[in-house]
Amino acid sequence: NEKRDMTAPDEVIGRIIKSNHVGGVILFSNNIKERSQIEKLTSWYAGMESSAGVHLLIATDNEGGNVFRLPRNEYASFPGNMALAAAIEGGSSEQLAFEQGRLLAQDLLALKINTNFAPVADVNANPFNPVINVRAFSDNADVVSRLAGKIAAGMERQGLVTTYKHFPGHGS
Repeated sequence: NEKRDMTAPDEVIGRIIKSNHVGGVILFSNNIKERSQIEKLTSWYAGMESSAGVHLLIATDNEGGNVFRLPRNEYASFPGNMALAAAIEGGSSEQLAFEQGRLLAQDLLALKINTNFAPVADVNANPFNPVINVRAFSDNADVVSRLAGKIAAGMERQGLVTTYKHFPGHGS
């Protein structure tokens, strides 16, 4: 099977979404290449609505660190959760986490992306876990809870839907 990146509106996909009552879509790096392309695609999705007048959830997982779906050369990116936690534990203000969430949300909402599968709320219980590792804030559950909450609050203040992740088996 040939991989389709789905970078532009596609009427076949539109009909599938409408006829199957799909409630949302998730965009990955292969779907979002550069600002004007993203704006065209997300505007198309944002114009869809169900028969009850409900609009789609348009999602991505833009954590800010290693997992960052927007083009890094066009949007604010950050060093990641573990680095942020180290700065805060080293004496910087927890407001940094809130501001990171706020800035991530501003960029996503400007593109009509209304849902972010972030922040990561895994505890780095296994430093050899290649999926989580530095995506976690810490190996301390209290630090993780506090900082994930600050990032989520920053995103939510802007009106972005947030989702703490991951599900069991991916992290702790």
